[in-house]
Amino acid sequence: MVRLHFCEPHELIKSRSTLRQFEIFLNSQMAEPNAGPIIWAEDNNVSVYKDYLFMSKKGDENKQNLTINLHPKSAKYFDVILNGIEVFKLNSSNGNLAGPNPQPESSNSIGGKSKKKQKLLISGGGCAVGLLIDTPLGLYGVDYFWGGK
Repeated sequence: MVRLHFCEPHELIKSRSTLRQFEIFLNSQMAEPNAGPIIWAEDNNVSVYKDYLFMSKKGDENKQNLTINLHPKSAKYFDVILNGIEVFKLNSSNGNLAGPNPQPESSNSIGGKSKKKQKLLISGGGCAVGLLIDTPLGLYGVDYFWGGK
């Protein structure tokens, strides 16, 4: 289920609901042929939401794409105002919300590069700390050996 939130903020559009009308498409199928916040709420600055049900395709169940298209109709204002989108997964007839397990990411993904950077930073930091400790000890040894006793 998809819930779309709308609100018309402009005072000029209050007088005529036909000034901003549009069509709503979900996955390239028309869901609403004559949409508009003023048509639904009958006033401006009133929020309204509309719920739309759609069925996902039975194919690759690990990844589902959803397209939401809002097409303005011939009206004075061609901007479409969409204030929010909520996507809900509904349960099956037996109350089950379960789905298949997602596929694990490959080892060549971006996460692999960040681990390499992390290892490089740790080894570089270890070398720097080692130099900071060994340098004074080495200078102290040279001074002691050459007669600074």
